Amino acid sequence: MTTSDKPAAGSNRKVTSRLRSLAGVPAELARLRREVKAQHETIQELRALGGRVSELLDLVTELLLLESTKQDPKFKALVDKYLESV
Repeated sequence: MTTSDKPAAGSNRKVTSRLRSLAGVPAELARLRREVKAQHETIQELRALGGRVSELLDLVTELLLLESTKQDPKFKALVDKYLESV
């Protein structure tokens, strides 16, 4: 090997240092994949809960309407008029 074929002083150390810094990448990727999967599952659970809350809100609204129309004839007339229009 001639002097022009030899790597520059310190370049081996730089390459070795870079390789060492990349050694943890597969483990970090695996950790990030697990984290993304867990967050995706949490999002799905929250969406399901949001749907359930919406159903419960509709039920409560219907019950309140029924009770209110029993107590107030004017309100009942307004609700009936609305229901006829939709």
